[in-house]
Amino acid sequence: MTIRVNWDTPARTAIRWDYEPGWTWTEHRRAAELTNEMIAAAEHIVDCVHHIQGTALPRDSFVLTEWRRTVEDAPPNTGLIMVVEEDAIFLDQMARLVNHMRQKTWGPRILLADTLAEARDTLARARLVVG
Repeated sequence: MTIRVNWDTPARTAIRWDYEPGWTWTEHRRAAELTNEMIAAAEHIVDCVHHIQGTALPRDSFVLTEWRRTVEDAPPNTGLIMVVEEDAIFLDQMARLVNHMRQKTWGPRILLADTLAEARDTLARARLVVG
């Protein structure tokens, strides 16, 4: 599998997806199912970090459709979803669209970061605010 799913923090408050070149939307859906199982087993909010730097989006489907499915299927204790990719103008627009749709129904919010360190810092600050 070219998307590895692991806990990103010892306290199991964040799950990190590490994408490798050549990943597919089928693998993305499998990773989402595994992530949903991990989150559902937790008794607290769990954030997700999608570390996609250095890879390309598959051309066999639309990112908007896949991200929307990921958000709609997420357990209720899913926190923020961070997407790590430098200069992600296209992904930023897709995140804005998904977040706009999310306002009408339940679902986690998608944010972008340039680096893994920035994503972790954003999540840490968000947890300070939320508690």
